[in-house]
Amino acid sequence: MNVLSLLIAGLLVSIAGLHLTWGLGATWPARTEADLIRTVVGDPRLRRMPGRGPTLAVAACLCMAAAAAILLRWPGAIPRSLVGVAGFAFALVFTGRAIAGYVPAWRRAHPVEPFARLDRIVYSPLCLILGLGFGVLAAASESPA
Repeated sequence: MNVLSLLIAGLLVSIAGLHLTWGLGATWPARTEADLIRTVVGDPRLRRMPGRGPTLAVAACLCMAAAAAILLRWPGAIPRSLVGVAGFAFALVFTGRAIAGYVPAWRRAHPVEPFARLDRIVYSPLCLILGLGFGVLAAASESPA
């Protein structure tokens, strides 16, 4: 379980780092902002990436999720029940995002390639893995040590 916690936290911090760089104006791994929109958003209505505030808020939420993954194994002074509730909440959020990626309404709202393909084969499955990982960690944190 400790390895799972660290893997989830490391992955989430890495993704948060990407959002941080995008919030600060970087376009990596794309060459242009338009390419970045097509790769990571897939919304045909967008001409500009989401603003600094929303992008940095996503980065902060991802860091909170990473902290929760760590706290699920090493809760410290935080009540175990509170950490468990946070773990189950993150499990629901990530699993919900995974499922959304395959819902027709989502597909219609985000049809632009390469996002649509990447969402089916990378982003949504990754969210499912994160959701399941949080579920396992949260369930383990609720069981007696």
